[in-house]
Amino acid sequence: MRKSIAALVVIAVLAGYLLKSYTYVLFAIPVTLAGSIFFKNALAAIVTVYLGTFLSYLELLIYRRTSEKTYSMLDRLTEPLYAVLSRFATFRIASPLRACLFYLYFVPSLSLFANLTAISAFFWSFAPEGVSEFISYLMPHALLEIPAMLGSIALGLAIANKLRGVAMRGDVETFEKEIRALVRKPGYALGMLLILVLLYFAALLESG
Repeated sequence: MRKSIAALVVIAVLAGYLLKSYTYVLFAIPVTLAGSIFFKNALAAIVTVYLGTFLSYLELLIYRRTSEKTYSMLDRLTEPLYAVLSRFATFRIASPLRACLFYLYFVPSLSLFANLTAISAFFWSFAPEGVSEFISYLMPHALLEIPAMLGSIALGLAIANKLRGVAMRGDVETFEKEIRALVRKPGYALGMLLILVLLYFAALLESG
């Protein structure tokens, strides 16, 4: 897992370098209200934490509501993906749990990649002016926004890691019960609340 994240970071930095000439698109996005900034970032954080869980529910619903023949046919469509992912022990389990784990890990990993790519693109575009110019552009709102987004990624991955042990036992019913219980735990809800508070104040700073 650590090697995968390290590889993702390296690819994001390189992708940012390739996209450095297109940062003007982000500069051109009109942002006038703190509320619009907050809701955009809050939605991204909520998606990062909970979209994988929602897709897992959907996968289990399809698994339960369709015939074995239909589900097997749908499952075969994703075989090329899992042929690649099978090098990771996490995905060497039976359907539908391997699909659930894929969603749980993929969503926060994609968020990490997108955020790192955006930061990297801005860094490379500011490189001629120097690091101090880059830092002065990001601050002060990024002082809260970046930790909040990294927190949502960490929370999403924490949920995935917690459910991985349940999934490896191969019991679909237990996994379904555990995923319902996990998202209602106070610790995760408080973590999400803290992230939203940080994003709100970051939006106020950015619009000020």
